[in-house]
Amino acid sequence: MNRIMLNTITDGNVIIINRGGGGADKPSEGGGNAPSASPKAVNLIDYEGSILHSYTKDEFMSLAEFPSPPVHEGLTFQEWNWEFEDAKDYVNQYGKLDIGANYITDDGKTRLHINIYAIERNNVTLSFGQSVPNGVSIDWGDGNISQTATNTGQVTLNHQYNEVGDYIITLSPSDDCQINLATYLFTDKKPYARVLKKVEFGRNISITGGAFHYCSSLESVVFTKSAYSGGTSIFEGCTSLKCAVIPRDTTSIATYVFRYCYAMKRLVLPKTITTMAAYNSVSCEQMRRICFSGQVTLGSYAFSSCSNLVEVIAPNGFVSLPIYVFSGCAGLLIMDLSKSESVPAMENKNAFSNLNSDFKIAVPDALYDEWIAATNWSAYASYIVKASEFNA
Repeated sequence: MNRIMLNTITDGNVIIINRGGGGADKPSEGGGNAPSASPKAVNLIDYEGSILHSYTKDEFMSLAEFPSPPVHEGLTFQEWNWEFEDAKDYVNQYGKLDIGANYITDDGKTRLHINIYAIERNNVTLSFGQSVPNGVSIDWGDGNISQTATNTGQVTLNHQYNEVGDYIITLSPSDDCQINLATYLFTDKKPYARVLKKVEFGRNISITGGAFHYCSSLESVVFTKSAYSGGTSIFEGCTSLKCAVIPRDTTSIATYVFRYCYAMKRLVLPKTITTMAAYNSVSCEQMRRICFSGQVTLGSYAFSSCSNLVEVIAPNGFVSLPIYVFSGCAGLLIMDLSKSESVPAMENKNAFSNLNSDFKIAVPDALYDEWIAATNWSAYASYIVKASEFNA
């Protein structure tokens, strides 16, 4: 019987190591969590949120290349979600950045780590898309015969487990088959959303709208460089998800994607992100920092109620600030808009709320007078400082 015990990723078993020089300890072997370095200005982050390496600006600028990635059993490292030279240019100019690691499974199969926690809820139904007949073989992880489906398009397969415990469901695509996970992977969301603990993506797969909607026990996702395809509500209500490393070349994150991800500490974005849609990261209460590269379009309520968000690094600024975009972000300390070429429109004074007196918005010196007088920005004039005077 192919049963395993899963390692639960919790704050309680992350080891915090204080060190000089920014180096990391030995990479993890056998699929365990890597030791986590203390955060600094520049952090290299693993798929589940641990900090692999951390550096001051000067330490990072002295590197000739990225350090070696960690070794995880069953996974093959693909790439960091920033090019090294792009990362150095960014850090040289702005001093801070988070960079994340993307992997793919070593056998190309997508693995769903589940827990059957009650024998009364042992009947699991998967729903996914396949592009060719019998294109995906499903191994339910309990030693029974694998299943396929003869139809193309949306496929629904059902399996009954005989014992409670931890299992790995594997989805094995044929070479010519594309798998699409969309609109409720587990079709009965009320009891069965809780069974999913971890996802490791393989080849020929994309995830779109609603795939993991309200999978409240999902703790970690191993993104491949091509798995994320956008779509609304993909991880909405995944209240145990702690980190998402968005792959290179992703340009936008759609509506509701991380809404109510209360445990989300790190959303690691690539250089290419230009759009964060409405309600995107509402109530990501543990998120501490977000780093953008180019000018960004934000949707209404995009980071509303991210109560522990401390830093927003967006030197090139925003296209505009819509309603309630940072409302309820009581922990904000720094918003770096220091390279903006114009003052973005602020649609309403409610873009911010519950700000502390030490919050600072850094803007270009040449735009300072215009900024503090601009419509609705004038309500926050006491928080706006010239970039030349800004001491982050």
